[in-house]
Amino acid sequence: MEYGNIAQWGALVLSMAAMLNTMFNNRSKRNEEALAKIKAEADLKAVEIFKKASQNAERLDRHELRLSSMEADFRHMPSKDAVHNLQLTMRDLQGQMAVVIERVGPIKAISERLQDVLLAEHTK
Repeated sequence: MEYGNIAQWGALVLSMAAMLNTMFNNRSKRNEEALAKIKAEADLKAVEIFKKASQNAERLDRHELRLSSMEADFRHMPSKDAVHNLQLTMRDLQGQMAVVIERVGPIKAISERLQDVLLAEHTK
């Protein structure tokens, strides 16, 4: 074998190795750039998600306060049964008031007659 042929083959192998190295490095750089771009977009999305999560947490806290306030208000309110008992008691009181009004009617008539008599005597 001659040294010229070996040198030619060596140059060919070296140039092929250099070309493959360049191709892989170039792809690697493009991939790194693409990954960097994707990472930047993911970071932006993560920031947006974090902001929305904190807004939702604040909103949840406000709703929790409102709910606690409403629960405290409802604790002091009468139950359905208590309201029903009040309605029944008021109906009984209405009936009793009707009886009282009926019994006071004659007393009212007597007091009106006495007032008329006293006015008549006073004007004489």
